[in-house]
Amino acid sequence: MAYPAPNGSIIGLDGLMNYTKLALETQQPGIGASAIGLALIIPIWFVIFLPMSLISPIGAFTVASFIAWVLSIFLIAAQLLNPLAFGVFFTMWIAGAIAFYLQTRS
Repeated sequence: MAYPAPNGSIIGLDGLMNYTKLALETQQPGIGASAIGLALIIPIWFVIFLPMSLISPIGAFTVASFIAWVLSIFLIAAQLLNPLAFGVFFTMWIAGAIAFYLQTRS
């Protein structure tokens, strides 16, 4: 199936992102529309995690996952991310919080 041809309604960044989302969705149903959201959120996760991991890797994992989880809410509302990513980042955040608690309990 071919992606939709561009037309005069694609104006500005919002129009370009919506067109790209629609084109990716037609090429890869289900996962394609999440490509834009994942391309935004995964680098942010790494930018937060890498500097903080020098101090505490588990704490960095927890904080980066929490911030990615909060950002995923906005990306889901903008329909740029699959709601499954919300659950993935939530699970990562909870797992990091449990690991951080167990590490600091002693």
